[in-house]
Amino acid sequence: MIVSLAGRIKAAKDVDGILAEAPRDWRSEIADGQFEECRERVRPMAATYVDIVGWISSAAVIIAYALISLNKLNGRSRVYQVLNLFGSLGLIANTAYYRAYPSTFVNAVWLLIAAATLFKIARAPDQRTTPI
Repeated sequence: MIVSLAGRIKAAKDVDGILAEAPRDWRSEIADGQFEECRERVRPMAATYVDIVGWISSAAVIIAYALISLNKLNGRSRVYQVLNLFGSLGLIANTAYYRAYPSTFVNAVWLLIAAATLFKIARAPDQRTTPI
């Protein structure tokens, strides 16, 4: 939140209206023009969470690929599709945060494919799927 506030203050120089949105302990720093200090306190925390989500999501997609490549699962496995679905969802959040929009698009398509396949598996349980 403070990152967008600092950017708006820097651009608009409308301190009075924007200060109301800032947390109380940061208001004086923002009013004094210390935008960068506020930004530096918040940005690393948000980036850390986004990075953690990105790494966990990357691991999910890699695990899914490894399991299917090693013939531990098949393409209609619920586990495989769920790993792809959650992996792509987390990677969408990560790549969108870092404004890597081509990767965001690829992961959105990946998510749609996994969701459609899970829906298809749920609607036709008589077809062969792995037990897990």
